[in-house]
Amino acid sequence: MQFVATRDVRANPAVLLAEEGTIVTQNGKPRAICFPLEDGDDPLLAEQAWRRARFGIALETLRADAVRSGAAALSDEEIDAEIDAARSEATSS
Repeated sequence: MQFVATRDVRANPAVLLAEEGTIVTQNGKPRAICFPLEDGDDPLLAEQAWRRARFGIALETLRADAVRSGAAALSDEEIDAEIDAARSEATSS
């Protein structure tokens, strides 16, 4: 995967067609990822696959955070008590 600055993309948009994909940076920070499509690829299916992958990463991050914080070890009763307490606090505010 290659890294390309936004100013380089403006000067030469063809840099986005790299076979291995391109990470577009702005002020040195990643801002976008561009993957080439093969002939016959459905762009909507590719976009859905990308969204599923992002969802999977987010879910794994949440699970790891729950394990670190101890929330993963809470019983159903403890979870229900936390929810009830938050709802009570929200209605009393």
